[in-house]
Amino acid sequence: MANPFFERPIVNSPYEYPRQHWELDESGQPTGNLIDRRRRAEFTASVTDIEPGEYECQLTVLDPGSGRAAFWRTTIVVVR
Repeated sequence: MANPFFERPIVNSPYEYPRQHWELDESGQPTGNLIDRRRRAEFTASVTDIEPGEYECQLTVLDPGSGRAAFWRTTIVVVR
């Protein structure tokens, strides 16, 4: 059976809130199953060039519809 992901990889409008996403397996490959909710956001950053210690970080998210911004601050601890 063909994987429907490859027939229609984009399932959301760029102008609306995402309502579905393709399920991914442990290796990041599409399973062919559509999930009826937005995909959880995950962020990964390489820290190979950062010295061990604590760093204050800020994430800024802009809402293009309303023009509003949201800010999150957190402490990141880098250990080796």
